[in-house]
Amino acid sequence: MDQSATACIESGRYRRWAGALPGALALALALVLVLAAAPMVGHAQDTEEAAEAEEPPGIPVELDLVLDEDSPLRSALDDTLVLVRRADDPPATPLGLLRRVTGDIDLALQALRSLGYYAGQVTATIDGRPPDAPGLVEDLRARPAGQPVAVVLAVVPGPLYVFGTLDIDMAADAPPPLPELPGDILQIAPGDPARASDILQAEARMVAALRDAGHPYADVPSRRAVVDHDQHTMDVTFSVDPGPTATFGSVTIDGADSVDGEFLAGRVPFERGAPYRPGAIDSLRQSLGDLDVFSSVRIEEAPQLNPDGTLDVSATVEERPPRFIGFGAGYATSEGIDATVYWGHRNLFGEAERLRIEATVGRLLENDFDEIEYSLEATFAKPDFLLTGQSLHLGLALLEEHPDAYGRTGLEGSALIARTYSDEISYSYGITFEASEIESDGETQRLGLVGVPLGVRFDSTDSLLDPTEGLRLDFELTPYPLALGDSEPFVRSELSASGYYDLAGDGTLVLAARSRLGSILLADLDAVPDTQRFYAGGGGSVRGFPFQGVGPVDASGDPLGGRSLVEASLELRWRFWGDFGLVPFIDAGGVFESSFPDFSGDVDVGAGLGMRYYTPIGPLRVDIATPLTGDNDDPVQLYISIGQAF
Repeated sequence: MDQSATACIESGRYRRWAGALPGALALALALVLVLAAAPMVGHAQDTEEAAEAEEPPGIPVELDLVLDEDSPLRSALDDTLVLVRRADDPPATPLGLLRRVTGDIDLALQALRSLGYYAGQVTATIDGRPPDAPGLVEDLRARPAGQPVAVVLAVVPGPLYVFGTLDIDMAADAPPPLPELPGDILQIAPGDPARASDILQAEARMVAALRDAGHPYADVPSRRAVVDHDQHTMDVTFSVDPGPTATFGSVTIDGADSVDGEFLAGRVPFERGAPYRPGAIDSLRQSLGDLDVFSSVRIEEAPQLNPDGTLDVSATVEERPPRFIGFGAGYATSEGIDATVYWGHRNLFGEAERLRIEATVGRLLENDFDEIEYSLEATFAKPDFLLTGQSLHLGLALLEEHPDAYGRTGLEGSALIARTYSDEISYSYGITFEASEIESDGETQRLGLVGVPLGVRFDSTDSLLDPTEGLRLDFELTPYPLALGDSEPFVRSELSASGYYDLAGDGTLVLAARSRLGSILLADLDAVPDTQRFYAGGGGSVRGFPFQGVGPVDASGDPLGGRSLVEASLELRWRFWGDFGLVPFIDAGGVFESSFPDFSGDVDVGAGLGMRYYTPIGPLRVDIATPLTGDNDDPVQLYISIGQAF
């Protein structure tokens, strides 16, 4: 090996060593840091363990609340006393225990007085000694850790005090007399229990009555209560300041950047100069909120009147995003999966016009490809059409349907005017048209229909998707005076009713009932298009039976439909664990070839159990049902959708 070659090899070794040097140094440095940190980590762990060891454990308390078990005061005290509410969080130190006991004595006395027991007495002992006993704290510190401390809280309510005299002391500048304040506005009388909550509610009722009478700044600035311990009575004098009467002044609406100002001004339900009423303020809030273009509406009254006695009102709104998209899906054993996707605009032309385009595909998986259903629908709504509170609704739909009764390809359209008569009553009227090609029983029919629907609704329920109380009635009468093709003029009517009763008072146990009646007049069954006949069965009808599975059938076993219908349902909706629910139910229904239910055919009955998961947009519904009557190849039907069955 020559000199140059050796030099080259050595040079290579040097380069490899030099290249590895930084990594070696870094590794060595890391080892030094780890070794240096190890004692620190160990010390930190030791410190934490020492801190935990030094932290005093909680002192378990065995509380004995001495009070008549049947006393109505017990539940009030259970909600008030810290020793009860924080039973799972015992005090850490003897001083903390002492503070809880003495604090609960004061809280119990306050609770007694608020319920009308003004001579009540509350005493306490800690391990048999009063809280102020000398050496108590030191003895508690000396107790073995974890040993419970017996606390006895003895409550002697004493006699229940009642109201004596009840007087209203009107402010000196109030207009005498004030007939707007009825004599029974207090809703308490001499001899009633002298509860503090009743006094506060009486004050609130006086203020509300005065505001309803046109006094926006009505107030009860003070009250004078005199307790007679000998007679066990309380005399109360309310000092009432009604303030001036007012009329409405200007209304300003802030935050509506994309909604036309004149349009919003037309939604104000009162005129300038009209007498002030708080109900009108609520109507303004509702009127703006009903437009569905605002996510929030806040109404404020001016803090003082204008020199002319008018009260200005300001509304602050926050706009929702104008465009929206969404989707939905459902499943039924006999119908398969249906899926919907939609797009919409809430404020198309600046006056809360609503456009929605929706596409649906149905009967997936459970049916052949040529039986899949399609629809494309566009709807448009214009609020305050010609008149405030009156809306225009336009609809146009292309669809292809393949239920068991028929196959249909068609075009539907409608133009309806809807008007609100009151908070609970609304009605609508307009015109509809339909052009369809229908395949039924091996024959193809082409027809055109023009209808003139009239609808009336009464709705006093508290929710659209999940009502817990109230009544809902819907009636629709639709004459079809113009029938082209294989049809004749006829009249179709339908009445549905549903009621909801809150058994528990908090929405957790609701009894729900529904009924539906239908009738077709002035035409034989053969002259009524298959699409306009009545059918029953399925997730929104008689559960336990397939869609259109209730009623007469033709020679091929396909649903024939009828000219009359009767249905009824009963559900017990039990909500538990916050967002979960169970719903046992029973449904019944029948379809008849006559114009009125003559019960010549069978009335089928189905029953089952539903499960609910409550979401912000409505309950997710899963119903499992079985038929109780008739012959059915499928003994169990499953339905999945959003929203209650009715």
